[in-house]
Amino acid sequence: MSKRDHVNDDIDEGLLSQADGTANKAVEKDGVFVDGSEETVGTIIKNAAIRKHPIYHLLDSNQQSIVCLGLNSIIDLSARYPERQTALFSKKQWEDISNKGPLYTLNDNLYRDVDEAANSVFNLYNSKQHTQ
Repeated sequence: MSKRDHVNDDIDEGLLSQADGTANKAVEKDGVFVDGSEETVGTIIKNAAIRKHPIYHLLDSNQQSIVCLGLNSIIDLSARYPERQTALFSKKQWEDISNKGPLYTLNDNLYRDVDEAANSVFNLYNSKQHTQ
């Protein structure tokens, strides 16, 4: 762990302890539990995001992803332990979470069509800008 990481940890702990007094506690209703926890996975990620939100601009990108994803009740199962939201769980808990269901794979055919249509509009706009 680098010196910067230790400094960030100290800042995070100090500011998070101040923020804890003002943060609301969320209770998610996802019904997904892991061994050793009385809270659901959704509740864990939401409350971590709520606690870190007041100091978002001081966080590194891994910690910021916890805030962005957690506030939107999203868990990123593509993350590898110990990065991003995986840091909220033990390695065994993360493996259990990751194995709970099949991973959703994005069918990007729809997005290709949207991308082509958007590019047509942008190209038309750009050609009009250059002729004026």
